[in-house]
Amino acid sequence: MPVFSVALSLILLLLPFFVPSLFFLEFVGFVPLFFINRNFGAQVLIGAVFGFLYQIILVSFLYEPIHVHAGISSVYAIALIGILAFYLAAWWVIFFISIKLFHNKIYIVPIIGVVLEAARDHIFTGVPLFDLYLTQFQDKFLLGYAHFSSYLITFLLLLINVFIYIAIAKKKPAFAMPVIAILLIGYFLPANHLKISPIKILVISEDIAQDKRWDPDLYYTIINRYIKQTKILVKRFHPNLVVWPEAAVPIVWNEYQEDNDLLTNLEDDIKIPLLTGLLSFSSYGYTNSAFLFKGTDIYRYDKIHLVPFGEYLPIKSIFDKIVDLTQNGEDLKSGNKITVFNVGGTKIAAPICYETMFPFLIKRFKQAGATIAVNITNDGWFSHTFAPKFFTRLLRFRAVENSIYFLRASNDGPTRLFDPNGTIVKPKISGTHYFIFDLQ
Repeated sequence: MPVFSVALSLILLLLPFFVPSLFFLEFVGFVPLFFINRNFGAQVLIGAVFGFLYQIILVSFLYEPIHVHAGISSVYAIALIGILAFYLAAWWVIFFISIKLFHNKIYIVPIIGVVLEAARDHIFTGVPLFDLYLTQFQDKFLLGYAHFSSYLITFLLLLINVFIYIAIAKKKPAFAMPVIAILLIGYFLPANHLKISPIKILVISEDIAQDKRWDPDLYYTIINRYIKQTKILVKRFHPNLVVWPEAAVPIVWNEYQEDNDLLTNLEDDIKIPLLTGLLSFSSYGYTNSAFLFKGTDIYRYDKIHLVPFGEYLPIKSIFDKIVDLTQNGEDLKSGNKITVFNVGGTKIAAPICYETMFPFLIKRFKQAGATIAVNITNDGWFSHTFAPKFFTRLLRFRAVENSIYFLRASNDGPTRLFDPNGTIVKPKISGTHYFIFDLQ
């Protein structure tokens, strides 16, 4: 096995995920792999080993939510992570086979690579964990291509690797010229422009640890902290919209009327629309929902793309006795309708947590008229891992893809706003557990 090539590519391809400023390593990360051309069986084995090592390093962050917060034994947690890594490695095996089959037509490999990535993001439930384009979070040369599609960035990264491989393997330095052209075109792509109605958004996040969120002894302490903070800050800053993160308060909507009244009474008091995430109960089961309390009206969006093993079990017959992550051990129910909220003439989408990983889903909110997306999320599941910072990067690509503002309102994680060009918009005012974003 070509150990050196595998090890070198692993280092070059993985480092940009953890250190975004090293994005340029991705330009050559695949080059050592293109020199591997063994017999079919060996190529499959190399692809499997490379793919598993690559994926197990990236998905290892899941150990904390699965073992620490969900309470699953370490053995089962490691087994579940291993199964996921093996599944994701299978896509790498196909990629390595394509290198073998088209070694003399290596320019075909980028096409196969991007098709594989898009297919992996859609097939079954879709597993868009660590798509290649996400390494280019700080790359001003390729980010603009996301306006067409983030998958185009993946394609161009692979194509750059092919050009550099040919320049080295065939001793044809002229093939470095297309690389320069790709980067320059990306750098000078025209900026996105979006005109929106002025809106001042107040984001409140109390950063409640996951193991405290549903503690009965802290139930009303958490709720009252949010209510008290909201009343004080609304009087001080006069926002047009107040945002709380996903599952900010431990209320299950429609389970107890007195809990419902806490939120409706708050809306009566502050008279400012409140957008927040709540678990909700209805005749068809529990949902993870975004609620907009606006005057006497209540609007909601039920999360469409649920988290497998976190909000539902995809194969109950196998995992039912192992995994119990959802409300009362019951699968959450997915929504089936895209909802866009109207706040003073501004159309606001509220994709929940994991949904920002799916470009095709966010595109539907844009098509429904959204000019601002507010991603309400709970990073308490991943607080001691690199995941919260990584998930925040997703929004830069979703903002550019859709030419919209994208705000991330997170519990126990980063709160960020990206403009339609992926530029971070700094809060006009910020303090302990609150942010004011004033968009003109």
